[in-house]
Amino acid sequence: MQSHELCYAVSTAPDADYRFGGTLIDIGDVFLHGRTEEQAVNALGNTHGSIECCNGQWYVFYHRQTNRTNYSRQGCAEKITIASDGSIAQAAVSSCGLNQGPLQGEGFYPAFICCHLTAEKGAAFSHPDVMKMDYPYLTQDCGDLEPEDVRMEHDSTDPVQYVRNIRNGATVGFKSFAFSDLTEIEFALRGSGSGAFEVRTQLQGEICGSIPVEGLCASWKEKRGQVNIPDGVSPLYFTYRGSDSVDLKGFRLVCGNSRKKVSDK
Repeated sequence: MQSHELCYAVSTAPDADYRFGGTLIDIGDVFLHGRTEEQAVNALGNTHGSIECCNGQWYVFYHRQTNRTNYSRQGCAEKITIASDGSIAQAAVSSCGLNQGPLQGEGFYPAFICCHLTAEKGAAFSHPDVMKMDYPYLTQDCGDLEPEDVRMEHDSTDPVQYVRNIRNGATVGFKSFAFSDLTEIEFALRGSGSGAFEVRTQLQGEICGSIPVEGLCASWKEKRGQVNIPDGVSPLYFTYRGSDSVDLKGFRLVCGNSRKKVSDK
């Protein structure tokens, strides 16, 4: 067992004869379909959690790493299924959490719900001495906020947390969305980089669009590009190709019917 995974054991008694069952969740999707630590989809570090049944659905609760440390964490949840023999298949990390299905393929989404965050050379152990400024990571410009803080009232549209230090070849990924007539994607970006984000629905798949990155500064700016993504359920992966680094606060999925509604007003 590794610190970046949660595992389970089963027994017919509460105090004896436990048998190892396997991995419930791994924050880098390590072990899932044979994935190795070198192929991790997120910075690795410790995770803690449990399982719970909510409204008839079982979930595994865990955390991913932020701020290039093992002591700054993002709470997450994924659906799991307990089979009749007591076994539980490893869940994949996602951006859906407690949602009842894929995210709606329209509207604004904060970058901090990403479930894939790698540099061109992959992921690393979550520590500043290891990651340095070679990897993208989740962070924020202020201290931790309590739920009742006034800034949290606007977090869904103006996120406090964002992805920092996206450099050439880095990929930010989200799973999954239910797309219908998606035509454009608009990013909220800042930084000193210049280039473009390649948009894909599979990591090694064809490029479905490009978001230009130019004229950025220390303030957040909106950059938009057209995409050609088939209707249906799929992930989104954004790979940066360019100079220096950029930060991503969030993105807006713009559908053809949305554009029509605006033009009709």
